[in-house]
Amino acid sequence: MPDLLLAPIDPSAGSTASPTGRFYLLVGTYTQGRSEGIYLYRFNAQLGSIHGPVGLIRSANPSFIVRSHNRQLFFAVNENASDANDCSGGRISSFRFNPRTGEMHEVDSRESQGDEPTYASISPDGRYLFVANYASLTGGSLAVIRAGSSGALGAVRQCEAYPGSGVNRDRQATGHMHSAVMTPSGEYLFAADLGADKVMAYRYRPDNPDRPLEPAEPPYFPAPPGSGPRHMVFSEDGRFAYLTLELSGAVMSLSHSGGRLTELQALPLAPTGFSGQVAAGALHLSADGRFLLVLNRGDDNHLIVFSVNPDNGLLTFADRSPVGRMPREFVLAADGRFVLVANQGDNSVDLFSRNPESGQLGDKLQSIHVDTPAFLALVPMDQEVNERDGSSG
Repeated sequence: MPDLLLAPIDPSAGSTASPTGRFYLLVGTYTQGRSEGIYLYRFNAQLGSIHGPVGLIRSANPSFIVRSHNRQLFFAVNENASDANDCSGGRISSFRFNPRTGEMHEVDSRESQGDEPTYASISPDGRYLFVANYASLTGGSLAVIRAGSSGALGAVRQCEAYPGSGVNRDRQATGHMHSAVMTPSGEYLFAADLGADKVMAYRYRPDNPDRPLEPAEPPYFPAPPGSGPRHMVFSEDGRFAYLTLELSGAVMSLSHSGGRLTELQALPLAPTGFSGQVAAGALHLSADGRFLLVLNRGDDNHLIVFSVNPDNGLLTFADRSPVGRMPREFVLAADGRFVLVANQGDNSVDLFSRNPESGQLGDKLQSIHVDTPAFLALVPMDQEVNERDGSSG
């Protein structure tokens, strides 16, 4: 199986259009067991079928991937811990690829100045990577890393860390940064700290290379005590945001204006009367913005669908569908007819049909074995590679 990458990566869970309806499915994994890095499959969005694997990018614990805006590079966080036998702490690695030939090589790899980086985003000008170091034992941080146009990575330019709220003694003794998301305008960055019960707010200042992030006013949004904010997504116009609360198993809708978040509603993900463990996870908006899809893990393990009111940002329950154990991430196909779910606990990636009009999931169409999948991305096949390859899958 060759070490290669055949297409650029979109930083969101969605995918760009493909004139042929053919994509590469990239699956990032945890590599403490049998997995070796990022696996590549073919996905046919016309037929709804996965084929492969057709390639492997060897990398340690690549649990999240983000692409550069010029589509020439991608960056993978290496979610390592400094106390692991074969790891020296969290890192981020850059790769350059040729979408015409499918050739790929690693450009650089640098420490993220924290353990277990779990999320990364890139500034709109491509200068900086914002890396969320979760650090389950040592306390998390937000690291700002210089990213060159060639893929070269600089040292950490800025590092922000916060104390835990202590409400949940097992999960919140220290801060645990879990995501770093920019507004669509690129003016503000919001970093969800699960341990602190806060979403930190920053204004992006590219004119200050020593500290590209400065606290916004107010400097944070206070999540409910013990709720554990995890991941966040903005509406296309930036007026509304949606936030998963991992520890309380809920999703929150918020209004946004000028770096200020205001709560609109908070909805539980588990059904009424559910008494098992909950763990809200990944969330993504459909490409048309009409639906919000949210994972709940723990003992529930469902993908919940909400319809979105475009005028006021409020959510209304639409559907819930069972998925595999410990679903870590999911991705929607470009036309909205399919959803793929990475089930970390079941060592599988499952393909479901989806009704784009109602937002509801349909039948499970396929399940492939992948050890400890953590991240999914669909990227369009390069047409020339497609024709050279002669693949129908």
